[in-house]
Amino acid sequence: MQSVVSLKVVVALALAVGFVAYFLGAHSGSVATPQAPILWKVQSAWPPTSIVQDGAKLLVETIEKNSGGRLKLDLSPAGAVVPPFETRTP
Repeated sequence: MQSVVSLKVVVALALAVGFVAYFLGAHSGSVATPQAPILWKVQSAWPPTSIVQDGAKLLVETIEKNSGGRLKLDLSPAGAVVPPFETRTP
């Protein structure tokens, strides 16, 4: 024989479990600690006076803003680290 559980009982039980889980989690004393931001060093292929370099600076600002400061980009113009259009291997 199958027993039928009313919808009200199921909803009440789900709410009770949810409240207990919320309060145990909210008052457990564990607090998330902020992590250090990630720093990427980036060299563009354009000189510092180029309008394209200005666009790259805007892109860096947008990325840093949208990442909430979690990702920081250190943008260098062409030739600051290696000659333009060349790569540096670690």
